[in-house]
Order: sequence, then structure tokens, then C-alpha cells
Amino acid sequence: MNATSRVYQARCRIWSNLPGAQANFSACKRGCGRQEARDGGICLKCAVEDLAKIIGEDDALAYVKAVNMVRELEDEQDSTFGE
Repeated sequence: MNATSRVYQARCRIWSNLPGAQANFSACKRGCGRQEARDGGICLKCAVEDLAKIIGEDDALAYVKAVNMVRELEDEQDSTFGE
């Protein structure tokens, strides 16, 4: 898998672990024991580590912060429309 594919995969795992709606979580597939993961995959901490290996820790953490901001905006908009 090339670097672009690995970045995309890590980003998808981050989005998956920060769902905008209810989701099922279970133990991290890697068995790290640090956090639960969505749908039997790897946890957010492992996904951030994967991304950090490619783009650096600061940029990986900035990406997670941005995803959290988007999710907060979605929550605000959903509450505005009564969902």
C-alpha cells in the first residue's frame, strides 16, 4: 500500500471513531487496551498513531481536532433542526 492509501485509510479510521451518530464500540482490533474502537476496528489512538507515522504527530493531532470541530458543527445543526 502506498503512502497516499495509508493516509486515506488512517483518516477514514479517525472519522469512523468519531461518529456523528450512535455507533457500536468494542475492544480495539490491535488489542492495545487503551480505547474502544468502532465496529471491531482499531481505536482512535491507534488510528492517530498510524497517521502520525506518515504525516507527523502535530499534523495528525490537528486533523483529529478538525474532525472534532466538524462533528460539533453537525451536532449544533442537528439540534437546530430538532434531530
